[in-house]
Amino acid sequence: LIDIAQQAEEHRPACLERFMTFLNDQDAEVLRAASRILGTESLLAAPEAPDFLAQFATSAAFRNDPSTFFLRLLDHDGSMQPFEKAILAAVDNFVVALADAAGASVHRRWGDSLDCAKVLLRLYNQAEIDKDLRGQCLDRWDGLLRSGDPYHRHLLAQLDAA
Repeated sequence: LIDIAQQAEEHRPACLERFMTFLNDQDAEVLRAASRILGTESLLAAPEAPDFLAQFATSAAFRNDPSTFFLRLLDHDGSMQPFEKAILAAVDNFVVALADAAGASVHRRWGDSLDCAKVLLRLYNQAEIDKDLRGQCLDRWDGLLRSGDPYHRHLLAQLDAA
């Protein structure tokens, strides 16, 4: 499905729809494979990308590997606003994952926390005239800071640097 979605734009919507059944699988190998869909170069340009990413952001595949989601968005040169629903859902899900992963790899959490902060900050900066969206971004910042993540000082530094 991933290969077809990457190579045949006309089949991408059907592939993504079928692909969603794997996003909440209980097998860790399936979840790792599911994250590969985000490696599709043209995914973010596809009309169905905002809805797909919003569903991905609430999935077990995201909780298993938030890095791939955040890195794909950081690599995107365009606006974050089409993906606002996905980004806000991802931050909410990431805060829950931080609480659940108190003993997880320190290095992975550090990188994921920074990437999450960068994506959220980019969305906030691009929402200059959308006060509601800016408020939602600030609410997510509050959630990140309340999460107990030991790197919250670095998250604040990211916000202050903007």
